Amino acid sequence: DAIKANILDLMQSKYGNHLAKKMYYYAPLPEQKKYMRSQINSQINKLIMHQYASDVIEFIYASCAENNTYRREMAYAFYGQYFLLMKHLDSDLEAGNSQGMSLKMFLTKKPMLAEKVLDKVEGIVQKLVEKGMSRHSLVQAIICDYVQSQPDAEKTKWLAETMKEKLPTLLASKQGLLVACALFNVLDAKDRKLVVKSVQEPLKE
Repeated sequence: DAIKANILDLMQSKYGNHLAKKMYYYAPLPEQKKYMRSQINSQINKLIMHQYASDVIEFIYASCAENNTYRREMAYAFYGQYFLLMKHLDSDLEAGNSQGMSLKMFLTKKPMLAEKVLDKVEGIVQKLVEKGMSRHSLVQAIICDYVQSQPDAEKTKWLAETMKEKLPTLLASKQGLLVACALFNVLDAKDRKLVVKSVQEPLKE
């Protein structure tokens, strides 16, 4: 409890990031974990780009596998000023909807925001992909949100071209698999063959 306020600094340290993971995992009170998540969410766009902090974020996201609400909040945090609005609409959903508010659902409810939101998310996705962060399941969830919400096939195609050599790395998570399938579908025949070959190679070993 005494050092939880320093979690952001620890996350960005070569050795401190391991302590940050342990702090979250062994925190005895839900309020302590909530505080740490809120601190991370407030700067998640910056922290996800950091070599060590991104691993801590992935660890916490994986630790929340049984609580989809916490996972959604971490994803919503990427969307800046739209975070509170998405969280509010999410809380208004019927209790039976365990999947919560997706970006696509949000844009359906707020169509006047679609262009601005998609432009913002596109910029986020581009930075994450260029930085090589697509291996993280949280990042794959953000990319999945974007791909499922983007109606312009041409804008999806640039992402497919950029990520075609990385598609096999997406297959470990549900969202990653959805992204891989969506991007595979917009690639031309030549690129599809390269992707299939890259998937088959590890299976031969």
